[in-house]
This record gives sequence, structure tokens and C-alpha cells, in this order.
Amino acid sequence: MLSLVGDETMIRQTAQRLGDVVPPERRMVVTNQRLVADVAKQLPELPASSIVGEPCKRDTAPCIGLAALLVAKARQDPDGTMIVMPADHVIATPEVFQAAVKQAEALVDAEPSRIVTFGIKPTYPAEIFGYIQRAEALTDPCGDASAFKVARFREKPDAATAAEFLASGDFYWNSGIFCWRASTILDALRERQPETLAHLEKIVDAWDTPDGPAVFEHEFAAIKGVSIDYAVMEHATNVAVIEAPFEWDDLGGWQSLPRRLGADDAGNTIVGKHLGLNTTGTIVRTTPDHLVVTLGVGDARVGELFMNAESGKGNAESDDANPQSAIRNPQLQRGRIGGVDYGTVRIGVAIGDLEVGMASPHENYNRRSERLDGEYFATLAREERLIRWVVGLPVHLDGGESQKSLEARRFGKWLAEKTGVPVEFFDERYTSSQAEEILQAANLTSKRRKARLDALAAQIMLTAYLESGAKGQTDPGSIG
Repeated sequence: MLSLVGDETMIRQTAQRLGDVVPPERRMVVTNQRLVADVAKQLPELPASSIVGEPCKRDTAPCIGLAALLVAKARQDPDGTMIVMPADHVIATPEVFQAAVKQAEALVDAEPSRIVTFGIKPTYPAEIFGYIQRAEALTDPCGDASAFKVARFREKPDAATAAEFLASGDFYWNSGIFCWRASTILDALRERQPETLAHLEKIVDAWDTPDGPAVFEHEFAAIKGVSIDYAVMEHATNVAVIEAPFEWDDLGGWQSLPRRLGADDAGNTIVGKHLGLNTTGTIVRTTPDHLVVTLGVGDARVGELFMNAESGKGNAESDDANPQSAIRNPQLQRGRIGGVDYGTVRIGVAIGDLEVGMASPHENYNRRSERLDGEYFATLAREERLIRWVVGLPVHLDGGESQKSLEARRFGKWLAEKTGVPVEFFDERYTSSQAEEILQAANLTSKRRKARLDALAAQIMLTAYLESGAKGQTDPGSIG
């Protein structure tokens, strides 16, 4: 919803990029329920039925599967060709992109079971993108751009492996843009993710019924989140890659802005109005109506700073008038924060708001691997626009550290590194028992209590944190 590059928001640029290749009545946006109204304002040309709001985040495979089922069943077009596009990309030449989309469609028409993706020719050994290894060239690329069979997909590499990929000349960055028939991706999900597809089919079967919203919420929450790369692409055999003829970049995180926009002599990247004093290596993004002032800030990401003008009353010595104090004082910030109830198998996640002082359960996340866990939390931080994580510490009743609290501290450090969002710690010694008491009082079955316990514990911990004045720990010491 931000205008990071150019005057239009990223979602608006994504829609405009399609031109006449896909008319508005044939477009669909799948987003979070909280963003449906914002998307409608940004894309007024779309019918209301074309903006789908997920009740919770379940990664890209369920998102894409839901869209494919809606195309196949609700729109009664099972052989309809889909182009799947993330909304955080920058493509400077939309007309070249449109020609490439037509080429992808032609490749699918030539072989309906084929999946087509776009590979970006790497310009440096990037560790932040997945890679696609190409095989032999297609005898008929169906267009002007080079096209190849795909040998395999590779996860985000370390620096040495990325350098090898670049030197070989056989690897592309994975753009995450796909083209396929709805029936093709549904067949792939039926083979690789049958439980996910079964939940999605129940949702779509009830889509236009009075029970539709309730079924959507219940069935979608029961799905285990998984990316489309992990669910399908890493196992698919009939995949072609078009060497993208268009300029491309992925603005999936704040760290991508310096790469795209450059930096000044102090290493700062600025979007909007900014006055910096002794500020280095910092990314600042604000609206044209607000001036952001930073003093003594290094290696930070800064949105908009809201200051309480009444309590400051122009007093230069007042904490409220001191930019450094305002940055430290959470009561002068507005933003969303994530609460974490740490576990080795499941992690409870809650989302809170500093301004309104409330928190709500988000989901119980089932851990999979370090890479997938990192992708999940980085995506959650970006989509929820989190300014802080609060990790609960399961200390002993006397306040001393436990083995679990030490593990939670290590997890908090990892979480900050993976998401680029600062982490605080807060006492949660009673939250799980409180959550269990609440769920037992609700007369839920044991299975349903277990499904809700961790996220509820995270909500209770985050609510206590907010009620304390948002005062947590940032140091590695123990809670007394």
C-alpha cells in the first residue's frame, strides 16, 4: 500500500503493469482481510467479488490454490490461464513485461500441462533470492525472449554458492511470477498437498452460501502454511523458464530500498522529507506531508515519528521534544507489534497495536525448518508492518532463568536477524496456564483447545506487555 518507487503505490503499479493483457474484470487480488478496503480504494476498477480477504496468513500455496479454485469453479473456467504476480515487484518497462506474459501464455497454450516462470538474469551473487537452474533451450520459445526447460529450483544460497551460480551462467533469480492453467496447478496441489486442497475445496463449495464466511474462516485456519515453491515448484517436472527481458527488482523488505534507490554519502536512503544529524546507514520513509528528523541514529529503519506536541509545549529539554527520547519511548510511537509464545514445535503468534493498547491472537505456527521459519516471520513482519517483536520468557516462578527462557532468548536474537525488526522480552511465566483456563471454561474439545492454546498465550503475554506501558527487556539479562 506504499509508494516506494514512483508516485503510485506498489499494488497500483502491479495492476497497471498488466495493461490490456488482462482486463480488470478478469483480475483477482488475494490479500489479508484487514486490507480488503484499502485494496478496493487503490483499485476501484475491480469488482468487489474480485478482492478476496484471507482470514489469516497461510503462505503462497493456499493463496494461489484458493485463487485457482475460484477461477475453475466460481468463474467456471478450469482451463483458464493464470498469471500470478506478487505486488512488491518493480518492473520499469511494462510494455516489455506484457509481451513476456503473452509469450508465457503461448507456451502454456502449446502444452497445457506446462508451468511457466520468469527467470531474472543475475547481476551479482545475491543471497536473498532463490535460484532456477536452466536445462536445454526450448525448440519453440513461442516469442522473442529465450526460453528453457527447468532443471531444478534452488533455495537461497550462501555467498560462495551464489558466486558459483553466477559464474556458471546457467542460473536465474526466481522472480516468483508464474503462468499456468488453473487445472494444472490444482492437479499439482492435489498430488503434493491433498489436505490443503481439501480444505480449499470446502471453502469454494460454500462460497456463495450464507455459511460461506464461517466456512472460509474455519477451513482456512486449519491449513498448514506452505510456500508454492516448496509445495509444488521444487517437485514439478514440466516447467519452463523465460529469461525475463524486462528490468526487475523485488522490494520485499526495507533492506531492498538502498539497492533500488541508492544511498547518500552517509549511507542513508531517504524517501520523503528528512533532516538527519549524525545519522548513518539509515532508511527513512515518510509521506510528503511529514518531516522526519533523526539525531544520532545508525543502521535503523524509520517510518514516521509522531510527537506529542501538547506535552512538549516547545520545551527543548522536555523528553517529548527530544527526538532521541521519542524514538526510545514506545508511548510516543504508533505501530503494530508481534507477540511470540516460543516453542520448539509450535509458536503462538499474536498481533498488537501500540496506539490502541490491544492485542489479538494471530495463529499457531507449526515449525518446519530454519529457512521456512525465517521466511514465515520475515513475511509476517513485512505484511503486518511490525515495528517490534515481543518474545515471552518462560522463567521460573521465582523469576530465575529456565532452560526454556534461554532458548527463547536465542530465538529472539535469531528473529531479529531474520526479520530486521527489534526484539524485546517480557515475562510470560503464567500465560500458558491462563490460556488453558480460558479455553477449558469455553467447553472446547481437547483438540480445539490445543489448536488455539499457543496463540492465545501469546495474546495474553502481549496484552500484559501493553498494559505495563510497553516496557520489556532488550538486554540479555534475566527478569527479577
